[in-house]
Amino acid sequence: MKPLRLTCCPNLRDLGDLPAQAGLRIRPRRLIRAGALHEISAEEAKSLGKLLAIFDLRSETERRFKPDPNFGADYYHMPLTEKGRRKLIHSKKTLEDKVVDIIAGYNRGENLASVRMRKIYRSLVLSHQTANCLEQIIHILNAEPEGAVLWHCSVGKDRAGVIAAILLRLLTVPEELIYEDYLYTNVALQHELEEAESLAFSLSGDPAVASYVKGFFAACPCWLKAALDTVDHCGSVEQYLLQNTKLEQADFNKFRAACL
Repeated sequence: MKPLRLTCCPNLRDLGDLPAQAGLRIRPRRLIRAGALHEISAEEAKSLGKLLAIFDLRSETERRFKPDPNFGADYYHMPLTEKGRRKLIHSKKTLEDKVVDIIAGYNRGENLASVRMRKIYRSLVLSHQTANCLEQIIHILNAEPEGAVLWHCSVGKDRAGVIAAILLRLLTVPEELIYEDYLYTNVALQHELEEAESLAFSLSGDPAVASYVKGFFAACPCWLKAALDTVDHCGSVEQYLLQNTKLEQADFNKFRAACL
């Protein structure tokens, strides 16, 4: 089966074939992560295979601005937002909106991207909606022997990345490969990173501002580490899910059998 690579949705990817413990691998077309789907045509959607469900993690503003096509799958809107301040980029529409908002934060003397984003990632892990989303994904795949669940946010980096990392942890994928998958965003979205940096420089004339803005758009391993460290504070990924969902150990075993 050919790997998923859609030019209209460059940060979409199938997590299939990633290795897990005991020589197992994730089955193709079971777990698909992505950015916004609004540009995918009906013909391109066929390459996704059988979709059981789509989880839209975006805010209502994002969803209205770029609505998902109808793929014939069950659709769940589960906006994942960090607790507290939520103005970062989740409710913004265009690239310029996002860049202007980040520059405004810089001018207010807000914390560096690395500090703020670590806080956001920790908060995403603690979000009730994140736990609910994970619970639903696991239940759906446990109930259906064939077909994929797709989850996505606007870019496919932060919100989709946290969901992906927790699921990969549960499936016993090696840590270095979880980070490798997360950091692939910087390859897939290289053009957007460069565009954001260029736009920030044209608006500010300051290379320090441009670098600051680019820092918010790029995937950084320290951000994902903040998320996974938050999971580890519960003892393990299984303990995190046991404490925050209605899932039981039998569900985890079934999930591994369904996906590996």
